[in-house]
Amino acid sequence: MGLGTQTGPRPDAGSGGLTRAGHSGLLVTFLFAALVIAAAIGYAPAYLNYSDPAVKADAVVLFLGSDNGARHQEATRLIESGFADRLIIPASWKYMKENGIIQSPNKALTSYPRFYENTHIEVLEAKREMDLSGFRKAIFVSSPSHMRRIRIIATHVFGNPDKSGNLYEIAFVPARSEESPSFSWLLDIHHLEEMMLEYAKMAWFCLYKNT
Repeated sequence: MGLGTQTGPRPDAGSGGLTRAGHSGLLVTFLFAALVIAAAIGYAPAYLNYSDPAVKADAVVLFLGSDNGARHQEATRLIESGFADRLIIPASWKYMKENGIIQSPNKALTSYPRFYENTHIEVLEAKREMDLSGFRKAIFVSSPSHMRRIRIIATHVFGNPDKSGNLYEIAFVPARSEESPSFSWLLDIHHLEEMMLEYAKMAWFCLYKNT
């Protein structure tokens, strides 16, 4: 046997390289996933914002909530600006006609499943009121942080507003005096909780909407 002869198995010179490549691939995948998650979190407040230009309509539909003053002020501004002459408040089954708020003759007698989200019921009642009154165009008014959820629900109830042939024309106009969701909401515990609640409500509606 010569001095240069090896009797044992040769080490696999490429095994270490493959391992390092595998680790690098995992790291890249992890960093990419982290980047996507960070981008989604950063965009989450802005996604809640949705608004349309105000258009001439049969009625303004007001969604009640914690800050009814700002919402009612926006609804009143739209009516005084000539965009509509009726104010429907589906949560209380009232509407305004000729500068006075009166009880709607179409007061709801409908019962809904207990798991229905309150805003979903308001949208259903708004549609019922509009149908009984012969209305086809409406402006929906609420807080800026609620408009995306209201649009999702309204699209399910009234049909896609962007689809040709839809009988209804719905514009979504947020109360301009209320703060709109922004990136800074991620740094404030109160706004963060409000944002998380909005997403939870949207998820809940999407889970049950076809039942």
